Amino acid sequence: MQDDPLRAIQRHNDLKAFLRYENALRAAYAQSQNPQPPRWGNSSPGREFKATVSSMHLVEDKVVRLTDYWQKAHQPHRS
Repeated sequence: MQDDPLRAIQRHNDLKAFLRYENALRAAYAQSQNPQPPRWGNSSPGREFKATVSSMHLVEDKVVRLTDYWQKAHQPHRS
């Protein structure tokens, strides 16, 4: 019994998504076991703004938003 091509593609994409998620979890666990402070000079971006996400697929969007907030907060004030 053969699978149709679309089902095989979907199964392949699901496996790739799972492996990306698993790698992200392993990296987060490793970082939590050996935390290293970022070395970005005097100020550390991200320490002033924190967020919680309910799912792994929301992380990238949240990082973009927090980076934008940080850049707006630290740009020189215009007179």
